[in-house]
Amino acid sequence: MAVTLKATLKPDKRLDGTRAVRIRITKHRQHSYYNTGIYVKGEPRKKDARRKGDWNPDGSFLKENWVRTSEVLHERYNRAIKQDMADLQHIAGKNPDLSAAEIRAAFEERFKKKEAAAQKGFLSFFREWIRRKRNQRQAGTATVYETALSNVLGFAGEAANEPEALTPAFGSNLVAHLLGKGLKASTVNVTMTQCRTIFSKAVLEGYLPPLQNPFDVPPLQTEDAPMLRPTSDQLLSLMEVEIPRRCRMVPHARAVFLMQYFLHGARFAEVVTLRWEDVTDTHVTYHPRKRAKRKKVVARHAGIDWVLSQYTPRGKYIFPYIRPQHDALDDKGFFSRLRDVNKSVNSSLKILSTLAGLPFSLRTHMQRHTFADTVLGITGDLRKVQEMVGHASVVTTERYVERLRREAVDEVSAQVYGKVGKQ
Repeated sequence: MAVTLKATLKPDKRLDGTRAVRIRITKHRQHSYYNTGIYVKGEPRKKDARRKGDWNPDGSFLKENWVRTSEVLHERYNRAIKQDMADLQHIAGKNPDLSAAEIRAAFEERFKKKEAAAQKGFLSFFREWIRRKRNQRQAGTATVYETALSNVLGFAGEAANEPEALTPAFGSNLVAHLLGKGLKASTVNVTMTQCRTIFSKAVLEGYLPPLQNPFDVPPLQTEDAPMLRPTSDQLLSLMEVEIPRRCRMVPHARAVFLMQYFLHGARFAEVVTLRWEDVTDTHVTYHPRKRAKRKKVVARHAGIDWVLSQYTPRGKYIFPYIRPQHDALDDKGFFSRLRDVNKSVNSSLKILSTLAGLPFSLRTHMQRHTFADTVLGITGDLRKVQEMVGHASVVTTERYVERLRREAVDEVSAQVYGKVGKQ
């Protein structure tokens, strides 16, 4: 006997006034119901449904019109109901001995496998990784990965989730696509680095089978901008700069910049969010906002004391950029606030640079370069630089210090050969 299928509403109404859309499977006069996961407002009986609600009891497979246009998602719902009915009919046709309940069970099992498969793949892990970063309150890192994900989706769409799509040529083609869009070589290199990392981690966690990493392509050639930074003497001399009263926020920007340096080259967000409860008579404690699992504790010294002496312990935060009301923001909103504050501080540091007579404009991250320079000069120990600066990997420190060393060599070389051709 042939199976018959009909989309119906469950008689029981939920608290929000909606009812579940079910597909009734009938065979040998036995019924079984599959819940589609769709809920609409309407009446299960024809005489009531014709008067009100979003449900059309006369809807048909050919017309695909079970949910009325009064429901905003009617097109999506109707397509989903039609697809479920087609899949149920397919299972019934291939398995004529199954009862109505067995047809439903076979369909549900097939749906579970399909759903489990959808949870695997490159893009699935990419989104999971971004979610983890946000849960760890690493909104900046999450934003970088979101940009890389957007670039991949713009090139290949959801097809990039499937292992079959990630051929060895995928990475090279992605690079060509991004360059064709006008992205800078440095931006493309960042996207490829993020994708390479995500792919490797997806394989390790079982989201992808062991495959050659398609993003393992040579980086594009870029011109390294000089790593401008003040010397330690120039940086410390900022404490003596006289700031006009009209430059109201410049003293605060100077205090943040110096506190970053005094806290072992701390990142901007780590310092601007410092609270009075993080300060004791002997130490300052803060939690690095990137990767590190342990809090960082720095012994108080004259530099830290000088910065703290500029402020009176009142309120929650030391510096006047973050207010208690900002705590109510979600991670994305808080990151946006930090980014705006960073721009403001950099603008004030530009004024401070002019007042100090520096040949370049200071930016919040420069003190980190100065600190690494100073530690390397004192210790000559790359591992010590990594530990104190807070890089997760010594490879990052090596790459960072290599640029510093190369610039120093170039400077000496220019001095040695500077007179050639001038005699």
